[in-house]
Amino acid sequence: FFFKQKTAYEISACLVGSEMCIRDRIWNYEIGQCVQTLLGHNHQINSVAHIPDTKYVVSGSADKSIIVWNYEKAEIISLLQGHTDQVTAVTSVPNNQYIVSGSYDKTIKIWSYKDGVCRSTLQGHENMILSLVSVADTNFLISGSADKTIKVWNYESESCLK
Repeated sequence: FFFKQKTAYEISACLVGSEMCIRDRIWNYEIGQCVQTLLGHNHQINSVAHIPDTKYVVSGSADKSIIVWNYEKAEIISLLQGHTDQVTAVTSVPNNQYIVSGSYDKTIKIWSYKDGVCRSTLQGHENMILSLVSVADTNFLISGSADKTIKVWNYESESCLK
């Protein structure tokens, strides 16, 4: 996942040998160097996302948690817990008030990342959530699942449209 502040960065979970790391790394891809390593999860990191227009990134892990980080200070802003299985997808929504997570537990959770509260839980998939994306300038969220379906959600009304 790429974003731009004064220079270009990439956020990635890392692979060392045959083992997945339990840390996030912030890379400056213009110079090809890691500029920050974020430690906090107890298991592999499955997904990372940047919260636009902030210095925050969010990571979802097999340890069932989501961490919101200030990537410049390498500090944890919020630890979000509520999924009953590993978190497989994270994203932010266009208004930057919420982050969204998907899990092996077949649920999608909408979080207020500033206070760590789960605002709502969306249910409708019959298998694990594998991917999430928010649609710019709308209240729409799109999820992909191992149940072979894509669903379109209105996260404000908490309803599945398709």
